[in-house]
Amino acid sequence: MEGPEQGRGQHRVVSLLSGLTEALYGMGLGHLLIGRSHECDWPPQVLALPQVSAARVDTQASAATIDAEVRTAVAALGTAYELEDDKLRELQPTLVLVQDSCRVCA
Repeated sequence: MEGPEQGRGQHRVVSLLSGLTEALYGMGLGHLLIGRSHECDWPPQVLALPQVSAARVDTQASAATIDAEVRTAVAALGTAYELEDDKLRELQPTLVLVQDSCRVCA
């Protein structure tokens, strides 16, 4: 029977939230991360991790264009982001940190 200590250090975490990625590093748990979202860019060492998502919109466009593209993507697809399923399966995470898009933000 497995005890609570068994399995520790075996977590394989993918973070799709930049704030949680930063928090994990801040708590000294950055070593658990094996993948990140396209928005996770801090601390700098996170950039070495595989990226498992991409924006469905042109992030270099004007604010008005981004707003319109996000609204269109969310209405049609339910999200403004694309998950790279093959990469995610390849990484075999034991935990994926996500959140639903809030209607105000998305």
